[in-house]
Amino acid sequence: MASFQTRFEHQQTREAVSQKLRKFSEIITRDLPTGVSDVSESWNDDGSMNFEFKAMGMPLAGTMIVGADHVLVEGKMPFAALPFRGAIESQIREKFEIALGGD
Repeated sequence: MASFQTRFEHQQTREAVSQKLRKFSEIITRDLPTGVSDVSESWNDDGSMNFEFKAMGMPLAGTMIVGADHVLVEGKMPFAALPFRGAIESQIREKFEIALGGD
């Protein structure tokens, strides 16, 4: 398995970021992008989230951790998905920007 990681800086409280990401996650799960399926997530009391999904049939899994000034997403993907790692990381950052109101 290969890994991916992206970090998004924010200037909001951890609690505010966690709440916004939970709501955004509910919205995006209802309207999944083409090629994404089998999404599951588990939110923890500390505001972090474990997730799994398939993109183009390939399984991806990881953790999202909300820090005081950033959100860190780390995960594992099959080696076959390596050519898409940059696009995956870019899409995650773009979705954070939308979810957190351009912060």
